Amino acid sequence: MVNDVPDSEDMSAAIIIPVRNGADYLPACLESVLKQDYELHRITVSIYDDGSTDPEVQNVIKDFKQLMEAAGIEYCTNGHPSTVAPRGVGGARNEAIQACQSAYLIFLDADDVMMTDRVSRQMKTLAEAGPNTIVGGNFDRIPADATPRYRDYHKRLGSSHLELFNHSFRDAPIAMPTIACSRDVWLNVNGFEEGVGVPEDLHFIYSHLRRGGELAKECGEPVIR
Repeated sequence: MVNDVPDSEDMSAAIIIPVRNGADYLPACLESVLKQDYELHRITVSIYDDGSTDPEVQNVIKDFKQLMEAAGIEYCTNGHPSTVAPRGVGGARNEAIQACQSAYLIFLDADDVMMTDRVSRQMKTLAEAGPNTIVGGNFDRIPADATPRYRDYHKRLGSSHLELFNHSFRDAPIAMPTIACSRDVWLNVNGFEEGVGVPEDLHFIYSHLRRGGELAKECGEPVIR
């Protein structure tokens, strides 16, 4: 396992996964957690099911419990039934974060797959950048020609805080499913904006910047696809 982060610090990482339906994609998403080259005993998976109407979602979540725990990964699963109105992606992320205790947060959508070194790379960057930094990365699309302008826009952006800050007036300069940050960053902005259809990613980044937060990005290989 890769471990390039300081042993003297709490470098525990929670993979935060909001879920609403998407049972066809969720197994590959969870399998990508098991393949991480970071020390798995430092990883927690925290899933919040935001009222999925597809019962297969809960079956997938339950099927991975034994696999995660056998690998040494803490596995937290919460949610509410489909009879309750959804809280939106922001609300699901807030609930998933509140359910775990990890010092750092790695955000992942249920229809995305992490590269095997995603956690180790971003935890190393966070250790170097400091606790007041949001770190993003590049991503690939499947199929490869999906949303090429959006993908290429993000690939063109550099890694400096100033460039990312300037682009924040145009769009989110780092894509939400590639983001990693300390728990303190989430606490400082009072969590994600909640509600269906709310641009919670932009609100999160803008709130962080207004409080003097820093942005950083890895410009090498993608961290998710």
